Amino acid sequence: MEKVFSEVGSKSEMLSIKLQREADNLLFNFEEPLKDYVRAVQSIKATMMDRANAFRQHFDLDQERKYKELNLEKLKFMNPEKYAEAEFEFREKRRQQHEHIPKICPPSMEGYLRKQRMSSLSG
Repeated sequence: MEKVFSEVGSKSEMLSIKLQREADNLLFNFEEPLKDYVRAVQSIKATMMDRANAFRQHFDLDQERKYKELNLEKLKFMNPEKYAEAEFEFREKRRQQHEHIPKICPPSMEGYLRKQRMSSLSG
């Protein structure tokens, strides 16, 4: 009887170890894809924030341009002598702003590099 209980105990111990290994494997197989998903979501959120900021900045610059155009039109009628100079300055600033407006859609390589940095930081 003692031998049977000893065998049952030993088999129970082996089964427990095997079940623990399987549980660890399941956890690992679940944890890695979950981490990848979280990294992807964080990357998407960062990209959306970048795009929202760029759009907001673009919108603000456009509003400022419209305001300056209105002032330029007023100046055209109120002080025609200063109008030509002010118009030249306005066109020059507009050209410079147009060159510096951030892209609303960042290049795909930048997004890829950001994802790689996030992967290396959390990995």
